[in-house]
Amino acid sequence: LRRGLAPLRRARDEIEQLRGGQRHELSETVALELHPLVVEINRLQRHTEQQLQRSRHALGDLGHALKTPLAILKNRCTEELAASDPELHALLCEQLAQMEANIRRALGRARVAAGVTTSNPFSPAQDIPLLLTTLEQAHRRDLDIHLEMAALPAQPFDRDDMLEVLGNVLDNAFKWANRRVRVAVHVVEERCADNEERKQLILCVEDDGPGIQEDRREQVLQRGLRLDERAAGHGLGLSIVSDTVAAYGGKLVLDESPSGGLRVGLHFPH
Repeated sequence: LRRGLAPLRRARDEIEQLRGGQRHELSETVALELHPLVVEINRLQRHTEQQLQRSRHALGDLGHALKTPLAILKNRCTEELAASDPELHALLCEQLAQMEANIRRALGRARVAAGVTTSNPFSPAQDIPLLLTTLEQAHRRDLDIHLEMAALPAQPFDRDDMLEVLGNVLDNAFKWANRRVRVAVHVVEERCADNEERKQLILCVEDDGPGIQEDRREQVLQRGLRLDERAAGHGLGLSIVSDTVAAYGGKLVLDESPSGGLRVGLHFPH
């Protein structure tokens, strides 16, 4: 029985690798009885890849198409308009900013809903150090950066989505930290309600800055709201992060770090 079922176990393992972006298709060197099934799964995978690529291209075209009329309207909000009709100028600027933010958020959610392709998976071991180096060069602050991460394989999440999420969270940490930023990445197995073991990718970013009071943490997830209007950060970025994490079926957790600042936890189910 074990010998007879071995091809099924191998096929199951390959399907799991396919879902995680670690391979492009299943091996067709299988038992004769399994060959038609494997061939059809590979055909379905290629068809899905093509559909996802078309969907992403369409979303990109839509984004560019909407940017042009918005830019034209923003250009009409000139100083002359502000001088002649300040109320109209303020109204137009506010509404255009909301439209731009809503479009960006909607496109982000639609892109996540389109799914991850095997050609662009998120590789923590390569992508996170590169992102940290880029932020260090951009901020040019003398910060102590700690990265705690095991050797993880490619994860079943889109690389661009994950870099946008982590980029927003880390950018806030770099802005508000006094001296130290800690980044921890690990995969854990949790028992769900159906008594099955399921994996979760958990990314944690901590800083030793001023932090956010517990009763005000929900406010920073609201669209465009900042607790400190004198400094950029903790505004639209975290609301975009919250939307993207939710689109993947995960959760965003804000609490106090051991060093007194803010700890942002990103939980992504596999």
